[in-house]
Amino acid sequence: PPATMTDAEPEKKMTKSLSTASFKTWAHNKEAKTYFGGRTGAQWRKLLGFYAVYHGVMTVGVFAICYGVMRSTQPDPASEGPKLQTLLKPALVSYPNRISYTVGDTESQDQMILEVDNLLENNNTMVLNSAQYPGCAATPYGYTAKTPCVYFRLNRVFN
Repeated sequence: PPATMTDAEPEKKMTKSLSTASFKTWAHNKEAKTYFGGRTGAQWRKLLGFYAVYHGVMTVGVFAICYGVMRSTQPDPASEGPKLQTLLKPALVSYPNRISYTVGDTESQDQMILEVDNLLENNNTMVLNSAQYPGCAATPYGYTAKTPCVYFRLNRVFN
């Protein structure tokens, strides 16, 4: 005779109770004193201890390798000095350094003219519009005519 619905229900219950029982036995077998697939408590402690040490050593090792590679790609700061020039000088420098002077005091005027001469000799990239600023293109840079020229330079931030 064909199976009816009532005949199939006990099989489902039996299969369900069998799988639940087998899982409980797999998770904790009280007779063999094993946990999760046949290992004893001492075996699990050894296994967990091994992996804790293993992953700890691996983490420290990878960190040390990454740190070593990072340090090897950077230059030695003691041999090359500071990279930021703004730590040594301000970002905006005026030439001459002292802007105030006394008219007729040739010594202070000569000192300022010398500073501007040194600036223009050392900076070949400086562009000066001599048509717009006629007294600023050549010595004495307007200091004897009471219209002194003041030059500003922006320092580079990085070498």
